[in-house]
Amino acid sequence: MVAAIVGLTLVCFAATLIASVNGTTDFSVGVWPAVAALPLIGLPTAFILLVVLIVINWSRRRKSTPRTK
Repeated sequence: MVAAIVGLTLVCFAATLIASVNGTTDFSVGVWPAVAALPLIGLPTAFILLVVLIVINWSRRRKSTPRTK
C-alpha cells in the first residue's frame, strides 16, 4: 500500500513537471488540480504509513522473541 501511494505520487509529480516543460500554465482545469495536489497529500501519508508499519513490525518481533532471565 505504501509503495502504491509513493508510486502514484511520483507519477503525478513527473506528470506535473512534464506538463510544465511542455507549456501548460493553467493547472486549475480538468484533472490537473487532482494531479497537482496528490504529491502534497500522498508523500506525507506514505511517510506516516511507513512509520506505522515499522512500529508494528518492531512490536511483533519483540513479542515473538523469547525472553531470557
